[in-house]
Amino acid sequence: MPVLLAKLWSVIPKLFDWPPARSVSQAVERISLVLLVGGAVFQFVTGILNIQLFYVFPFSFYPAHFYGAWIFLAALVVHVAVKLPTAARALRSRGFRRELRTGLADTRPEPPDPDGLVAASPAEPTMSRRGMLGFVGGGSLLIFGLSVGQTLDGPLRRTALLAPHGRVYGPGPNDFQINKTAAGLGG
Repeated sequence: MPVLLAKLWSVIPKLFDWPPARSVSQAVERISLVLLVGGAVFQFVTGILNIQLFYVFPFSFYPAHFYGAWIFLAALVVHVAVKLPTAARALRSRGFRRELRTGLADTRPEPPDPDGLVAASPAEPTMSRRGMLGFVGGGSLLIFGLSVGQTLDGPLRRTALLAPHGRVYGPGPNDFQINKTAAGLGG
């Protein structure tokens, strides 16, 4: 999620440009972005609702979540394929390591580009690229740290603050999760 939010933050003004596409490749990119963001939001919202056992949607969670993941991954592959040449060209022109060493005082706006992604009159920078990468990386590590205990048992189980149903289900052989009672299911 931190990577998706950072990406959206960096391009949000361009999502509302009119006309939405000036070429076929830009139309493919825009459609992939709609599917990418829509798929990510769908996965996130339905996943959280599933964790809470709150099924307000009129479809079965597991097949929908499965297909949503495929839509998200396909849109990600298309988006990366379309944008990879631009990203590689930009990194080659300035050097990745040099770019990461640039502090806030030395951060300059990007020059105008043919895709129109650079603002016409950008505001002064409030964060360096290194700071942005650190913020996104730190947020990703935090989410990983808060969820790793769900997968790896033992002492890491206590770190699973985002675990869906608690940390201990019962003593001995009864240590398994029960989501619904027979009475709740009409049995």
